[in-house]
Amino acid sequence: MRKSWIFLVAGLVPLAAHAAAAKAVATFESLGLYWAPPSPPGPAGCKLRYRAAGESAWKEALAMWFDERDGECRGSLVHLASGTEYEVLLNASGQEVSLKAKTWSEKFPIAKTVRLPGGSKPVDIKEGGSPQGYVLYTGGTIDVAGEAAHNIAISAPYVIVRGLTLKGAKQDAIRLLAGAHDVVIEDNDISEWGRLRYTNSAGWKIGADMDSGIRAVCKNGPEIRRIVIQGNRIHHPRYGANSWSWGHPAGPQAITFSHCGGNHVIRHNEIYSEDGRYFNDAIGGEDNFTAAGFPNSDSDIYGNTISHAWDDAIEAEGGNRNVRIWGNYIDQTATGIATTVTHLGPVYIFRNVYNRSRMHSQRRPESDDRGPFA
Repeated sequence: MRKSWIFLVAGLVPLAAHAAAAKAVATFESLGLYWAPPSPPGPAGCKLRYRAAGESAWKEALAMWFDERDGECRGSLVHLASGTEYEVLLNASGQEVSLKAKTWSEKFPIAKTVRLPGGSKPVDIKEGGSPQGYVLYTGGTIDVAGEAAHNIAISAPYVIVRGLTLKGAKQDAIRLLAGAHDVVIEDNDISEWGRLRYTNSAGWKIGADMDSGIRAVCKNGPEIRRIVIQGNRIHHPRYGANSWSWGHPAGPQAITFSHCGGNHVIRHNEIYSEDGRYFNDAIGGEDNFTAAGFPNSDSDIYGNTISHAWDDAIEAEGGNRNVRIWGNYIDQTATGIATTVTHLGPVYIFRNVYNRSRMHSQRRPESDDRGPFA
């Protein structure tokens, strides 16, 4: 039988005058829950029960943690079934409120399919769909051979990019721009992106910091939300990052979001490289010292295989409100999962596997420092 757990830590939202403040934010397998109870529940927090619609028995979950800073209880239900409606009961200080929420479906409706011709020309995706029907872009190989900043730029909502081989971007292979939200990037092979920054004392070619296989930069607020990145192979940037032998690593990354919104899912990707072309962070973003950060809020990172990063395999720092990280396999990185600092929380880290730590390229592996799992 599939079990379900809740794990809790910290958070934010104004104190509500009554129980109507309860809400849920869904992903495929999780629900982030928020409730400002009518009176502070104290250390006991807010009790929580749930069941799938149609079931008779309620399941007990760990009590939601109460944040005295803003008068809110927060917590996550995890390991839920996709495309399923759930009933939730929240209780504190003798007051009870119920809500219903449905997890995301694994099946995205397709309104239109666009077959890209492949070749050496970049693609600007400006036509999107709606919740009732996404526009699917698929095709073969796009190799811009360093002549274009991106293989694909997306500035439209409700878009799926599937099954492409993307090579040779001068900067980022896939760039998410303003106007992109509810985008699915799946089953692509992404490699050989990035700009040269300098050659170091060992002759390594060091790439520009944060040039990425998939990149989002939000300059006008956190407008990019609900991005699903799944089943991709993101590997071998054109140039690598420096190791800790020369100071804090800087260089290319597989996935980077800067100052963007939340509610993302990053799952079942293979992220890897080789000696001389390690990543800085494999998955990360900025700004680490804000109430947003990466991946901001209500996001899941799970089932990924990640290796070859001189800094963090997963950098989830900043807001971390109902962020869940589980089931990842990590190898040859300095740190496994970084969460310093978590400004709001809660962030959940469970059932990940961390193999070998590697920090200093100029030392033999047996004499290298060992970074922490977290």
